[in-house]
Amino acid sequence: MKRIISFLIICLIVAAAYLNAGGIVSDGNTAFADGKYSTDYYRASSSTGNLSEAQRNELDKDCISFIDKYKIDMVLVAVDAKEKGISDIEHSADGYYEDCGFGYGKNKSGIMITYDVSENKVHYTFYGNTAELIPQKYVKFAAKSSVEMFDEYGEFGVLYSALAYMRDYFEEHGTEPQGKKDGGGIGGDSGKSKGDSSGNSAKSPGNNKMPDWYPEDVSKFEFFHDADAPRVVDVADIFTDSEEKEIAGLISRSSAESGKDIVVFTDVSTYGLERKIYAADFYDFNGYGFGEEREGVCLMICMDPDDRGWWTCCTGSDTMGLYTQDIANSIDDELYNYMVDGDYAAGVSDWIKNMKTLFVKGIPFIPEWYPDRGSDFVRTHDSSAPRVNDASGKLTETQLEELESRIGEMSKRFGYDIVIHISNSSYNMLSDEYADSFYVYNGYGFGENYDGIIAVLFTSSDTSRVMSYGSIADKTTEVNLSRLESQSERDDKYEAAVKFLDNLEHMEKTGRVPRSMGNWIFGLTAALIIGLIVALIDMAAAKAGMKTPRIAFDANNYIVKGSLFIRAISDRFLRSDITRTYDPIEDDDDDGGGDSPFSSSYSGSSGASHSGSGRSF
Repeated sequence: MKRIISFLIICLIVAAAYLNAGGIVSDGNTAFADGKYSTDYYRASSSTGNLSEAQRNELDKDCISFIDKYKIDMVLVAVDAKEKGISDIEHSADGYYEDCGFGYGKNKSGIMITYDVSENKVHYTFYGNTAELIPQKYVKFAAKSSVEMFDEYGEFGVLYSALAYMRDYFEEHGTEPQGKKDGGGIGGDSGKSKGDSSGNSAKSPGNNKMPDWYPEDVSKFEFFHDADAPRVVDVADIFTDSEEKEIAGLISRSSAESGKDIVVFTDVSTYGLERKIYAADFYDFNGYGFGEEREGVCLMICMDPDDRGWWTCCTGSDTMGLYTQDIANSIDDELYNYMVDGDYAAGVSDWIKNMKTLFVKGIPFIPEWYPDRGSDFVRTHDSSAPRVNDASGKLTETQLEELESRIGEMSKRFGYDIVIHISNSSYNMLSDEYADSFYVYNGYGFGENYDGIIAVLFTSSDTSRVMSYGSIADKTTEVNLSRLESQSERDDKYEAAVKFLDNLEHMEKTGRVPRSMGNWIFGLTAALIIGLIVALIDMAAAKAGMKTPRIAFDANNYIVKGSLFIRAISDRFLRSDITRTYDPIEDDDDDGGGDSPFSSSYSGSSGASHSGSGRSF
């Protein structure tokens, strides 16, 4: 009785969603694609209302593609079992599968994936003899891993991932039952069986085709540290011998300086696993990581022609805390350009340097003058530091000498430090943060209050940033700062520096930075336009007052206000019919650059916590 009630509830909820979506074929009869499976109902549905129509259509398209390729029916259902009073998901799934006529061929072979939102749990139910095709260890692994997609991608991500694990496995291992070498396929009469997480396989989470470094039984794996394990493992053979040796040396130096394990691993396949899982498993199962938390990072590059991309796997609380989503995007942006050009060794070397800088400085791509993370920085006065620092190389030696000489003379007269810095980038910092850091960390400023002013001229955007400190800060009002910056924004950095010093001299004499010629012209023009508009308005008002009254010919002019009432009457349709046909939307995938898929926390097959990001190329 319990099974019947559960069956009725889930059928009423989910089947109603199909009917409303137009899933029923127009003639009401069961239809089969090539006589092998029914197309009466959509293969993807949700009773929670958390799937958009576009998402459902995309999932449905993937299900149909799966059916056509592997000759196995695929059904995806999301339901809140607790809210709907469903006590047995798998029994309810059986009833739904049978009632809707799902199944491929005479034995109704198929896989039904049910996501219970209330328990955040995925259930795989197998029909025909499909359970013989997939090791139960892999089923358990797929069910556990797919629910981890909920935090980032919601219900859609869980269903999409749960299907993808099945597709990836069949792509790698085919659809021949385990233990059979003479075919057999899925045409037998083995009946229905459950993917209940029991059973064993030669290698987990897949089978004996997994790499040799996979443990025989993941549940019995114990973490260890192998100091002698190679930190460059080039299975895909994308590096030459000399390149591999150079990368290994760079890793050794970077790891020693940063205190983090750095590993590079390439392969031609991920063996049906997600890249992030495969990268985490390689790191965990080969003894990588420093200290109790196994601190470190692994760059896994997959060269599978159908799934080429990489994943950066971070381990340990310190490493995971440093590798934020913004940091991940900036580092992946740099690596992506190398990867698409096929310059793998240079790209990996650059990635290692960026990760080392992140570990040591706390920010990637930062200059050498930026202090190390956690260092005991003590602010000093450095009178020997150059007051014109040209990191861009835009200025000539003569120009540098002229500016240095003029700044030295002005600083003596005004009693505060004057600094000009030309930079190609703000290194992912805000411009004012970068300017302040350069001033503080390079020992600028006079006296106990570090009196001074700095102008940073950026070559990448032709913008500038001016910061003032101590006694000069009172003179650099908001207006003065704005004018100092705007008038120093020039392509010619020497002219920009000269203009900054000219304006600084004028501010010392008069207390203000003069307007630019453009501002004067704009102000005068605006005043003339405003005056003209006011004059025209006054003229129009005067002219209107001299008009001769005219006779009104419109009847509206003779109706007493409030004496006429008009009520709108509209026609209403008593009913409307909407007919829809089964027509899944075809969406093209667009892999490439852009923001990286990022995971702040996920588990590999070992259960250890990792974070990371990656891209396809």
